[in-house]
Amino acid sequence: MEVRRMKYLNAILQSVAWCALFFVTCGQFETKWVIRFDAFGPGNYLINSIVSTKNDIYFAGTYTKHEGVSRCFLARYSDDGKPGWHVFFPTPEKTRAHGKKLLVLSKQEELRTRYNDIYLLVETHDVNGLEKAILAKYDSLGNLAWQKTAITTGATLTSTLLYDSDGNLYIAGWGDNKESRPTIFITKYSESGAVVYSTTYYSEQFDSDNFRFDITEPNLFVLAGLLRSTNELFYIKYNSSGQFQKMVNHKPESALKTISDLKIAPNGTIFISADISNPETSDDFLTLAFNSNDSLLWANEYDGKASGADHSKAISVDESLNVYVTGSAADARGNFNIVTVKYHISGDRLWAREIDQNKASNPLIMRPRYLRLDRSRKLAYLYTAGIIGSDAIILICNNNGVYSFQEKYGAPGTVTVPTALTEKYVALQRTSNTGSDAFIVKYGPSAILGITRWD
Repeated sequence: MEVRRMKYLNAILQSVAWCALFFVTCGQFETKWVIRFDAFGPGNYLINSIVSTKNDIYFAGTYTKHEGVSRCFLARYSDDGKPGWHVFFPTPEKTRAHGKKLLVLSKQEELRTRYNDIYLLVETHDVNGLEKAILAKYDSLGNLAWQKTAITTGATLTSTLLYDSDGNLYIAGWGDNKESRPTIFITKYSESGAVVYSTTYYSEQFDSDNFRFDITEPNLFVLAGLLRSTNELFYIKYNSSGQFQKMVNHKPESALKTISDLKIAPNGTIFISADISNPETSDDFLTLAFNSNDSLLWANEYDGKASGADHSKAISVDESLNVYVTGSAADARGNFNIVTVKYHISGDRLWAREIDQNKASNPLIMRPRYLRLDRSRKLAYLYTAGIIGSDAIILICNNNGVYSFQEKYGAPGTVTVPTALTEKYVALQRTSNTGSDAFIVKYGPSAILGITRWD
């Protein structure tokens, strides 16, 4: 009965969702469909993570009733936007729960038998003030297989979920330990949910709000952060057993403000992007490359065309180890524009593309983290989701710096923000004075005269 009700409700919502969001497209991609997700009735919705497989879309987030009780949800839809199932993650009464990150790992038992393991990172806050990071496993039908508590703290907790090529899962996070010292937590699980290792690392010097994590396949786990007292950037290496390997510090000539991203290339090269304060050019991007032996290969700064405040956001790396850094750069009017900078593996800057807009824009998410080239055309695509004014914006740029798609989503009197992104879908949150709605948008190449064009 519930499934039939949900299908009927979503059929209606899908027919009106196009009216609920307006959009303007430039280029050779198009919006395929837009759906509103409100399967649990009235309330506020936020989709934090979305994963697509060949035939399905899985997404997770937070549902909050108007009286303020929040619950974590998980859902599956078909690739054409039709509802499959949706479930709540079970939590005790009065415990606030948020769906943070989702992983869907495909398995194949026999030649024709394929299934998906679904792993969900949930953050909870109970009436005693304890915050927890929980790893939960679901099957393809939405049944909960198990849940494991990875981190428990008495202070604000931030966590993320990663995995390696062997199917091991990692929950990494930071908060305060019992002595209120800034502490990093890392727990590694096998795909069955068994703990492989659990480790903590703390220092009074840590900037407790600024850590990034990445992993190679599967032997090296790296975290990066800032040491406020010394104005140094650092990263720490752990091996596959969770043993501390090395801490590497680097002090740039200009004052560090924040770390924006960390990416490990397949050959072990570590790329870090940060923001620095330059007395002559205001805030600038700083991009650094360290080899597998932890020697600094190069460090380059990017100052936008107007020499205003420039802020980095995300890193991607392609198969040739070229590096792409996306952020925002202030123009002569003081508006922020989305910008992407490409560096050669040697550190030489190959190009920089600033997208001039009539309103301030800012990138929030970039995908994919690792670009694989189309062998026939030697092209790869970066997908960037951000905001422009009070609307969401999606941009697609190839590895040569050519933009082929730009689309805005919004509605009068509301604020629309992208909250999750893949190469086929974007999740949006639209907020008004009456609450917030969640939308999923599918986009892709336009078909022109029967020919699908990608660039």
